[in-house]
Amino acid sequence: MLFFAFILMIIAGLLMLQRDDYNECIVMTGVSLVVVFGICAIISIIVISVNCIGSEGVRLAYEQRYESLIYKAKTESIRDEFGVINKDYIDEIQEWNENVVKLKNWEKDFWIGIFVPNIYGEFETIDLSEISYKE
Repeated sequence: MLFFAFILMIIAGLLMLQRDDYNECIVMTGVSLVVVFGICAIISIIVISVNCIGSEGVRLAYEQRYESLIYKAKTESIRDEFGVINKDYIDEIQEWNENVVKLKNWEKDFWIGIFVPNIYGEFETIDLSEISYKE
């Protein structure tokens, strides 16, 4: 929506420039709107392009990271001699969960959703309670 707000402001500035009665204040306001929001729109297009160009690679990287975290959970390498999960693994899981939740919310956000590629919805958070105790 933010991107479309920029476009609407550019249109408003162009409409100000098309008025029949010449008023220097209105013309300068129109020029300012077109220039400022034109630059914002160009930057937005660049950001959208950069985010969407590499989105498949990002999706594959997230998929591999998820699989490696699940694989670690199935092995005994994450536990100490008492069966307790080590802190480094818990920190990795916490970071994964925070990133997934944050990016899913950004993806659905009304204002900035267009800037985030639609790839994070397929990932799940990892529940530590399922792997916390040694069986």
